[in-house]
Amino acid sequence: MKRVFRAFCSMPVQKKRLFFSPLALVFLSACKNGETLVSGSIVKGPLSNALVFLDLDGDYFLDENEESIRTDVNGNFSINTTATSYKIVALTDESTIDTSSGATLSGVMLTAPEGAAVVTPTTTLMEEGGLSASEIIQVLNLPDAIDPLNFNPFSDEVNSALALEVEKISQQIMTVIGSFASVAEGAGMSEMGAFNAALNSVVEIVKVKAENLDNPSATAAERSLDFTSASDLNLIKDEIANEAETIATLEGSLEFDKDALNAVIDDTATSIKNVNDQIQNTIDLTSESSKNVFSTIQVLMDQVKNAAVAETTSPGTGSIDFVNIANVLSASQNQPPSDIQFSFNQIPDTLDSLVIGNFDTIDVDQASEADFIYRIAEVHKSDFGLFEINESTGELKLKEDIEYDLNTSYQLTIVSVDDGGKSFSKNFSLATSQLFGGLDINHLLSNYELPDTSPPEITHFSIVNSEVAIGEELKILFKANDATHVGYFNAIFSSIDQGDTKVFVNAQNESNAVDLLDHYSFALNSDGFYEVNVPLLIEGELISGVYELDFLALSDANTNIDPALNNEVTHSSDISGGSNSNFISNLNNSNRELSVNIPVFDNNQNLPIMNETESNARLDIANTILVENLVKGTVWPDGEDWFRFDLNSEGTITAQLDVGNGTADLKLFSPDGLEVASQEVSGSGMIYHHTSELDQHYVLVTDSNVNNLAYELIIDIV
Repeated sequence: MKRVFRAFCSMPVQKKRLFFSPLALVFLSACKNGETLVSGSIVKGPLSNALVFLDLDGDYFLDENEESIRTDVNGNFSINTTATSYKIVALTDESTIDTSSGATLSGVMLTAPEGAAVVTPTTTLMEEGGLSASEIIQVLNLPDAIDPLNFNPFSDEVNSALALEVEKISQQIMTVIGSFASVAEGAGMSEMGAFNAALNSVVEIVKVKAENLDNPSATAAERSLDFTSASDLNLIKDEIANEAETIATLEGSLEFDKDALNAVIDDTATSIKNVNDQIQNTIDLTSESSKNVFSTIQVLMDQVKNAAVAETTSPGTGSIDFVNIANVLSASQNQPPSDIQFSFNQIPDTLDSLVIGNFDTIDVDQASEADFIYRIAEVHKSDFGLFEINESTGELKLKEDIEYDLNTSYQLTIVSVDDGGKSFSKNFSLATSQLFGGLDINHLLSNYELPDTSPPEITHFSIVNSEVAIGEELKILFKANDATHVGYFNAIFSSIDQGDTKVFVNAQNESNAVDLLDHYSFALNSDGFYEVNVPLLIEGELISGVYELDFLALSDANTNIDPALNNEVTHSSDISGGSNSNFISNLNNSNRELSVNIPVFDNNQNLPIMNETESNARLDIANTILVENLVKGTVWPDGEDWFRFDLNSEGTITAQLDVGNGTADLKLFSPDGLEVASQEVSGSGMIYHHTSELDQHYVLVTDSNVNNLAYELIIDIV
């Protein structure tokens, strides 16, 4: 099939046709020494775990010499390359999640030209139609203010109104392409051939509309494409049958049933309009209602595919629920599943049965006894062929006994579909237990000294909230390969204006056998990323502005046998050489930089103000203050200003002090009057202390260097 596609691509034809195959996923690049960093985002909503590669020869195949990577949870990717000419191509499979809807998105190709910062349905139409930014904006009725090759609707920096309009059109494009592709696939075409047919059909109509832009006699409808217009959808519909037949012939597909496709194509177009009308009515990108609407796209794709399949088997039996707008409205109220859990996470070799365990689905708007349909996704490099699953119960079992000494773990992607047809997928790693029988793997890691002589190898690092203020949590996601699990994570961000001022992130795996008091806990989340949530803590003078990552360290998990740190790997912005020495420098700016806000002097105009009273010179007569209130006062040399405040829940107490050009001591005390943190503050500074003591705590400002030193103080609980 690959040879057929290549041969066709070299033929002199009038229409540009697209061909790629899942077989191409087999050939992954090994080159990691590129001089240029290519980074961006795959967005149809942000696509998590999409496969991205740099297509050097324009054949839409991932060849052995072409660099590739999977996107992170925000759809971001970074690839090093020495290539000077390429096309960015993204492929999705059943392990890919559209985070705007929470649903899986399989069998899609998106592309963009060299230099694009985003890869979207819009850039795909641009690239494959040979259209300029101005042309695609006019044809698709996009906002004039955006650059289609760089505008990410899910970026924090973009205008929300513009983002909404752009993303609605992106979702509508994929409704059209995905649904018409599903019809063709149901009628007997390959998944990729069907997608090509649908994409080519839309591209042809876009090109016709673009050609009319310079025609003064053309009507507005002839110059633009509206994906909620029945007449425009009919234009695309009329293209799809011929495109599908042509590509099916080139594929050598003897199973393609054109009559089956034609039998349901009209209802498909009607259903597409019904779904796109609901997308058009969305009013934001982040609400649950919008996600529920966006997730109906996959439901429609499944419906039209099943209808075409039915027609191939028994003509006249194919039907599509979404022809009825009421069914679309009902589906738009249904939330897709949000998580899949497994009752046992290792493969036991001591059991007589080949049954490993059971999957359960988390779905907030379905009853606990609701039926879900489970399947194992056939994802490249996974071990799907070794297992089978009961689609009704979620019971997972081996097809036959395995040789346990060959692998330490097996990889699976599980898909769960709710009773409304909405799906969710999750990747699982199942560890073998040849030596340890039925022990739980987490127990095993905590109580057995596993052989591990190599440090963790970090493969992903991203900052979720790059704009953060003191009093808020900083969230970081990372992935790393390790024989056990990553035990400790440390990062340092330095102020670009004053290098001595730093943000420290110290965290440890919640599964570690021994706790470090100055480290916060992290753990694996449901997407397979280590998730670090720590308060924003600054050492040195409090300075607002940009902080840049300049140090990163990971070390192995400690164990009960040896709780010491071991097998540490460090990365620094100024290190050269080594297998991962350029990791920090290869990160894009959004994952290297923090924009830090200091409320005590940046936003104090928005804070409630409390004034110090002079009857607070001892702990027992400390003034009562409230957290997140700005306290204004003055202190003399050797004077003491005491304050008390309530701690109502476990957290990190942060005390920020601004003394202008002066110097003073800032101290924090526990409920029993013991000092737990202190710092001499010159200009500004902070102290912090994590505690679960739910009682009054005390803070002291003292020892100023000038008479009647004015200060501002704020207490936060994170």
